[in-house]
Amino acid sequence: MRAALWHGNGRHVEVDDVNLPAPGPHEVVVDTTAVVACITDVIAFDNPPFPPGAHIPQIPGHGGVGIVSAVGSDVSRVRVGDTVLASANPWCGVCYACLRDRPDMCGELSFIGPEIELARTGSTVAHSYLGSYAEQMLTREIQVVPLTTGVSHQALAVLADGGAGGVGGAFNVAPVTAGASVAVVGCGMTGLAYLQSARVLGAETIIAIDPLAHRRELAEKFGATHTFDANDTDLVEKVKEVAGSYPALFGDKRGVEFAFEAAGDATAMGTAMAITRPTGHVVLASVTKDFLTATLPISAFDAAMNGKQIHGCQWGQTNLLRDIPVWTRLLERGELDFDSMVSTTVGLDAIDGALDQVAACEVVAAVVEPRR
Repeated sequence: MRAALWHGNGRHVEVDDVNLPAPGPHEVVVDTTAVVACITDVIAFDNPPFPPGAHIPQIPGHGGVGIVSAVGSDVSRVRVGDTVLASANPWCGVCYACLRDRPDMCGELSFIGPEIELARTGSTVAHSYLGSYAEQMLTREIQVVPLTTGVSHQALAVLADGGAGGVGGAFNVAPVTAGASVAVVGCGMTGLAYLQSARVLGAETIIAIDPLAHRRELAEKFGATHTFDANDTDLVEKVKEVAGSYPALFGDKRGVEFAFEAAGDATAMGTAMAITRPTGHVVLASVTKDFLTATLPISAFDAAMNGKQIHGCQWGQTNLLRDIPVWTRLLERGELDFDSMVSTTVGLDAIDGALDQVAACEVVAAVVEPRR
């Protein structure tokens, strides 16, 4: 099969033929139909090695959609022919984290999967037990969920990637309450998924913050009641002014009740903290561009004395089996619209260009169809 290989030389990937082994007892082979060219991969490629010690070359890609083409002898969750969403985030159901409803920290989460053979040389290629930038994914049963749906595979690919991070941020991490005031800092794929979910959950004031006009316009389409340029020097004061109008009983203009950061920037994390009212929730969802060295620019007094709750949002604390089918129904009913977030669709040979577009924030979601 054909796969995009990252050799550690910056953002460039090289498409080559690899020999995928037969699945082990608990493994599944999926014919990949759609996968998002993700900003997290851009950040990783620009800051190698990620994770530290990772084998190179490797097949990247940590989420995707496709059709099951082979299963191991002990697999019971899916069958050949099933449409599945596959994620690097497993749900084993028995580890310390899963038993505490924290599947985002599942003990079976692995960046290092089985070795694969490069067809032309016989040398070793690694992947992360998914490797969705390829015509086929080799993964584990605990990393897939079967779906019977008419939702497009492009929209499901968004859900498999940053989409679930945003939806889960609103539904799971710090559940948005009806009538609440929320702000989204960074209106890319994850931020817009959160924004839509906040609307679905009944948020009254929805503030979208992004430096790019076309993303603010898209945020308005998805339900933002107010938009602001992230570079506005009076941003914090303006957000507090808007947020202070509700609830009227407490119109003290001290900030939003829920701030969701998805900008990939430590400064934006500080902004999210600054615009949140005392007792409010700050949800941090992104990997920063300098993730190994970045620190949070927040006030120690604000963090310790103002009762703000800071939440990590790794893939929205998504339970693969519980949440993905429910959120797929929201897509079916049109309550969530991920198709409109797909800015471009390309084949595997054009993945380099798609990653460059993602890095430049020219697109919201760039979908790769490896078998195209």
